[in-house]
Amino acid sequence: MHKNNFIVSIKSNGSVLREFNDKVYIKFGSIYSIYLKNNESRKALADIYIDGKCVMKGLIISANSYVDLERFYEKNNDKGHKFKFIEKTERVSAVRGDFPEDGIVLVKWRFEKVKYTDLTYTNAALVYRSYMKGFGDVTLGTGLSNDVTLTSNMPTFSTSKGITANGEYSNQKFISGYIGELEEIEHTISLELIGKNDNDEKIEKTIEVKKSNICPTCNLKNKSINKYCRECGTYLL
Repeated sequence: MHKNNFIVSIKSNGSVLREFNDKVYIKFGSIYSIYLKNNESRKALADIYIDGKCVMKGLIISANSYVDLERFYEKNNDKGHKFKFIEKTERVSAVRGDFPEDGIVLVKWRFEKVKYTDLTYTNAALVYRSYMKGFGDVTLGTGLSNDVTLTSNMPTFSTSKGITANGEYSNQKFISGYIGELEEIEHTISLELIGKNDNDEKIEKTIEVKKSNICPTCNLKNKSINKYCRECGTYLL
């Protein structure tokens, strides 16, 4: 999903998964990561929430760069559990309860402020030259900063029947970084992870962006974005 020069996607097995509006269909038991790409010419500071809980606060994404977040931070810079999408069974619900944000991945971010802008008129065209306030470089393009506290306004009730649990350990590492003064405007993107289709059947395969769906009824190749076969109408997910 793309918003304000910032991209948030869900990846599994190294592939970006197809979004249907704000929903991502993913097989229960899948290990996944959250791909964040900053297409701005300034840094961004992001907080990531899963199932209503903050799993990473103050992640720096450098200008024109990306981070593929694959694990819970767990206050450990060197290792942590990977994200694993599991079915929310009756037993799971009885132990942990049910919450409106279950199944939702929410990303909130703010960009660095522009220090000042020059306006130059050339051939009746308005040209902007923006200058950023320098605060040093981040060695790995990712980092942690607890200088900013962002409020969490969660999206509407989720219909997902899955949650994210601890997967195997990941050795993804983080280092401290630097970021300038942030804008007041906060941006958000939310994606809902769905483990069952509209017929309440478990998803048997993830739907990748570049993957085509072969209709089991008429054998027609459909685009991955199609939920129904364009020839015979068979439900494809």
